Amino acid sequence: MKAERTKLNPARAMLLDVACDLSAHGEFLSEFAAEKIVYFLQRFGAANIFKLQYKPYIYGPYSGKVRYVLHHLNGSYICGMSDLNNKPFDDIWLLPGTYEAVNVFFADEKNREYSQISARTKQFLSGYYSNFGLELLASVDFILQSQVKGQSLDDDTIVQIVLDYIKNWNERKKRLFTEKHIRDAVNYLKQLQISGDSH
Repeated sequence: MKAERTKLNPARAMLLDVACDLSAHGEFLSEFAAEKIVYFLQRFGAANIFKLQYKPYIYGPYSGKVRYVLHHLNGSYICGMSDLNNKPFDDIWLLPGTYEAVNVFFADEKNREYSQISARTKQFLSGYYSNFGLELLASVDFILQSQVKGQSLDDDTIVQIVLDYIKNWNERKKRLFTEKHIRDAVNYLKQLQISGDSH
């Protein structure tokens, strides 16, 4: 442990809060998972906190910046990120007391807004914390935001647009995601009303 624990701020607390929830659901934190967590935190209202730009990458939308947040948290709240050479799916462990520290941060009235953003993100991602689920939802949402947003299209047309984009994204995604996976993701994102404007 560091002699002095890194102080929490809204961005760190929200990321760690969702990471704790992911871990509680039996999944392992990684740089990949953290990137997707921050992607959805931004979609649920934290874009002005993180200020990250996401671009299409091998495993879905990626900013390339979340690793620096993780590196800064290493030794205080997580371990396994002591250098910046981690591969995307290398395991990162949450240290004892992290969940409690986040709760103390969110207990402060001035941090209620960030607690609510985190809570909405956790509710949305519950059931989709696997690497497959995170990549599917983030990839489909990214396509909806960049290719479909603002247009009045029927579901079949939307699914076809997403399918076409996925096929051209890379061979991996083309093999990984079926039409059913994409249709289910489109319906889920529509249900949560985040396939339109960000909250």
